[in-house]
Amino acid sequence: MASGDTTSFIEKINHQTQLRPFSLHHTVVLPNIACALYLHCHSEMEFFYLEKGKVTLQVENTVYSLQEGDAVFIPPNMLHSSERACGPQDECAFYAIVFSKEMIMDCAPSYCEHYFKPILYSAANCPLFIHPDTEWQCRILAQLNEIFSQFHTDIENCEPYCGAICL
Repeated sequence: MASGDTTSFIEKINHQTQLRPFSLHHTVVLPNIACALYLHCHSEMEFFYLEKGKVTLQVENTVYSLQEGDAVFIPPNMLHSSERACGPQDECAFYAIVFSKEMIMDCAPSYCEHYFKPILYSAANCPLFIHPDTEWQCRILAQLNEIFSQFHTDIENCEPYCGAICL
């Protein structure tokens, strides 16, 4: 992974609007394409969820091997990318929800703010691999599936629902 100046990897995509502090993405990696997700970073948090196939997801200097149904929470401003780890003709697809800290901070009670500070201000050791081998991780994956089930829903109906689930 790149070291030093990472400004050239800052993603230029705006993931939010004033009315929608998140974006949902669904990516199908085409056959014979090795790169599933280009190297980048952004100021928002992200959940990366592998729907089909196998990938390696690199967050800074840590590499995660994901299989269908696995996810990784990526804190703000962390370089990340992904490569296909299944056969070149195998199906490979993932979802991502990229969301601002305001999506959580504006809804959470003020006494909860100190729980989020480590994620927002010292993210170096905070990426989280989520695998359905423990009950609490299964609950997170179920919530992510609920969010991604809204992918084709009108944004006016989707935003309050996704915001509530993230909390």
